[in-house]
Amino acid sequence: MYDSLMQMGRWFGYRPGYLDLKRIFITDQLKNHFYEMATSEIALREELKLMAEHQETPMDFRIRVRQHPGMKLTAPNKMKSADSEGNSFSGRRALPDFIRLHDKKTSSKNQQAVENLLLQLKEYNLPKQNKSFKIFRACHTYRNVAQETILQFLDNFIISEANTLANKRDLVDYITTNNKLEDWSVAIFSLIGKGNEYIFENHDKVTLLDRSYAPEVVKEIDPKASYLRGLYLPRDEMIDLADLYEDDDLNTILKDENEQNISVARIRINDRPKNRALLAIYPLSNQSKSKERTGGIYHLRPIECEDVQFAIMVVFPETKIFGDKKYIINPTIYKPKKINDHFSNSIQKPAPPDPNLFNDVPSGRAISIRQPFVEEILLGKKTYEYRSRPTKIRGRVFLYASNTLGDTSNCNKFKINISSLIKGKIVGSVEIIDCEYLEDKKYYGYKLKNPIRYDHAIEPQSQPQPLFFFPFQS
Repeated sequence: MYDSLMQMGRWFGYRPGYLDLKRIFITDQLKNHFYEMATSEIALREELKLMAEHQETPMDFRIRVRQHPGMKLTAPNKMKSADSEGNSFSGRRALPDFIRLHDKKTSSKNQQAVENLLLQLKEYNLPKQNKSFKIFRACHTYRNVAQETILQFLDNFIISEANTLANKRDLVDYITTNNKLEDWSVAIFSLIGKGNEYIFENHDKVTLLDRSYAPEVVKEIDPKASYLRGLYLPRDEMIDLADLYEDDDLNTILKDENEQNISVARIRINDRPKNRALLAIYPLSNQSKSKERTGGIYHLRPIECEDVQFAIMVVFPETKIFGDKKYIINPTIYKPKKINDHFSNSIQKPAPPDPNLFNDVPSGRAISIRQPFVEEILLGKKTYEYRSRPTKIRGRVFLYASNTLGDTSNCNKFKINISSLIKGKIVGSVEIIDCEYLEDKKYYGYKLKNPIRYDHAIEPQSQPQPLFFFPFQS
């Protein structure tokens, strides 16, 4: 048990002058147990620090301790109602607050990843949020972003290994596993008022945020990464939920009927729509106007570096998707009877296509592909769709011909009339029977079979996405 090991380990320290006399003889199994317990304790301390920084309590923030297959945390009578679950970002925020401020290669790559993401959102005409809270009026929030778009961004965005609770590998694995996260928001934060401006290639304009870092906080796994203190504000994760409220004053919404503060963690866990996740992007000034601070827990200095920096936060709704690592978790989460009269907890679920229109795609899912590649699929000439990420989706999907024209070099060969190609509509369906990595292409190939051309092209009822989407979602 963890607590028994900790009792045994007490004498390792607290004995000044005896360090040179210590000789510890233990078995490999016991050594491994001590290692597992120590790494679990480090992770727990980081979670406690995160909880404290965001002014949350154990009632809001489900504290968890990583479980080892060969050990128990403590005796069953002490565990009481504790639950066991796999590793998961369910109902949590991923906060990568260690950033390589002085690594030009990392800064440049992350800047380009953000620019490419915004250009992609513009290309697909994804809508900005019509309504926003007053506190976020200078920010840009995009809605209805596809999961594939987020995964492509994370592929290109560098997250330091020092972010042990928000490493990229776990983030990508969780998003890939959770197929319910079809409805993403992307928010670009901006300072309200005067400051250094930054204009993105898609013409979005923001005022860069001023932030500080703690120079003495260093992690051995990545000593070049700087810890940004106060990078995120708890209220930030509410930025994409304005459409669920009548009131645009966030301060009013975060009060209950007794004028007591409501933790955003409670809203995230209990009321954030289950298919809606948030990617928040923070453009940071490289010449921060924050004041240097001493005397607190950390010595804080304003960011001063060569390039504009970009930090991210990812917010996940409460789901039941778990990984392989097991945790013992505190289940005592506060369940409010009523948060706000204006809140609507309706969850949009993918609706099947109208049976009067189609009956061959029971999943209701569509794949978005450019012309003339769609036409080549319908002619049986194209049997693979190439993408940068794999997919687990199998079965028949709608063929949506996107508005953007692709490579037309094969049109003469296949006798395709470019001027007659249909764009912006569903023109047929096809089966996805496999997905494999094609070494010669350096892409994943979705193997296609049995295309069907519809007699009449149909316009989708919901916003098309770069890869998969549900065109008849209610």
